[in-house]
Amino acid sequence: MTQYQIISGILEGLDWRNPLSAKNNGEFVYIKDLIRIISEFKQSGLTPSELRAIIEDNQSTIAEIAPGIQQVFSAKISKKTIEMFAPIAEKIANQLPKILTEKTQNCQLQSRHTPTFWR
Repeated sequence: MTQYQIISGILEGLDWRNPLSAKNNGEFVYIKDLIRIISEFKQSGLTPSELRAIIEDNQSTIAEIAPGIQQVFSAKISKKTIEMFAPIAEKIANQLPKILTEKTQNCQLQSRHTPTFWR
C-alpha cells in the first residue's frame, strides 16, 4: 500500500463534519498536506510526549492571545483596526523570545533533523 492509499483509507473513515474529510472532485483536499506533515513529524525525531508538550504549549499561547485578537476583529475592520491591534502584536513580539527560549530548553531533540516549526 502507498502512503496515499493509507491516508485515503483513514480519511474515508472520518465523519463528514471533520474538516480533513473535505473533498473536491472526489479527491481529499488535504491529503498531500497530511502526507507532507506526517513526513516532517517523522523527520523531526520528536517523541509523542514531546509533540504533545509542544501542542499543549501552543494551545496555551493561543488561549492567552485569542481574546484580545477576537476583540479587535469583532468590529468592522478599518484603519483603526491597526491601531487597536498594535498593542497585542507588541505583547506577542515581547513574549516571543521568552517563549522560544523555554520551548528550546524543554525540547530534547533526538535527531539531527531540525523540526520545521523551529525554522
